[in-house]
Amino acid sequence: MHKVTPTATTFALPAVADGPTTTKYVERLLEYHELMESGWVKLCFSERSMARLFEMYAYPLDRELRNVVQRAKLEEFSVGDIVRIVNDLLGRASLEEQTGISESLWSNIRTVPDTSELESRSEFRDDVATVLSSVAAAFALGSSRGEVHCVQVDSAPVPVSTLEGELIEVEWRRHSEASSALPRTVIQHIRIAEGPKHAITSLDPVDLWKTLASGFDVEIANKAITLAWYQSCQMNGIIVELSPGPWFRFGRGFGSSAEHLGFLHDEAKISRLITALVEVLLDRPSAKAHVLRTGRGGNNPQRERGNDGAWRQDIDYEFHLHYWLTTRGPEFANVVVHNDFAISE
Repeated sequence: MHKVTPTATTFALPAVADGPTTTKYVERLLEYHELMESGWVKLCFSERSMARLFEMYAYPLDRELRNVVQRAKLEEFSVGDIVRIVNDLLGRASLEEQTGISESLWSNIRTVPDTSELESRSEFRDDVATVLSSVAAAFALGSSRGEVHCVQVDSAPVPVSTLEGELIEVEWRRHSEASSALPRTVIQHIRIAEGPKHAITSLDPVDLWKTLASGFDVEIANKAITLAWYQSCQMNGIIVELSPGPWFRFGRGFGSSAEHLGFLHDEAKISRLITALVEVLLDRPSAKAHVLRTGRGGNNPQRERGNDGAWRQDIDYEFHLHYWLTTRGPEFANVVVHNDFAISE
């Protein structure tokens, strides 16, 4: 599951409660609600971010939130619905509960870009550093191993923030032997994005696919490829809905063949495989796609399985993707080497 951790400014009440500012604030809350309802990401807000909101009198308590929306006269929004959405979003499991780390102590910590570039409201820049360091500690100590995590910031001039520092000590919510490995120097790259609309496009399907290294999981594979397909559509100006795709499936032999040839472990191979899978889903004419025939001759008929036709898509010169084109969409059957023309039924 992709995790998204918004910083405090995401839910902080607007400093100025005029119509345009409040409209933008409410729309962002509604976008977060839609993102959570989609099931694509898990929201985990930091308890320390909540404390910062209270400290700055910016926490969206029911009364304050109602006043802000009413003062702006946003008739197109139901105040009650907005209050319920905020309570639901902030009531989910916290970052600290998700990682098992209550607090982390660092020295000589540095973030690139600097937090001043990630947060326009100076009163919340310390919170950005806190969230980034908490996520970095979770990855460094293994409590977020295999996860895809994105931190939502006010401004993201680059897709990745790099945190460097000396991790001195952590306070664990549950017992862990990992704490004995401290202190240690940490250099951690953390995905960042501006707001919920960029949460999906900022995530890397390769990172998600790499979690299959411990065992091929069809649900995760579906999500990784659907994510890559969605991002490709966005880049090409194609408007599509992001939902796990029922129009394709993985055959029973796909996972074992991909694992055998290193396509669950090797990042470069994974990237090329995902590209090939997405090219099939986009259904564009390509010299990389070939009919898989019953024999080596060019006049041999296409291999068939009932009404399904067999196809071969180039991953690169050395490896190829074999799949069935069915009435319901592609069924990805095998990953094979260049001189292998077999396909699982």
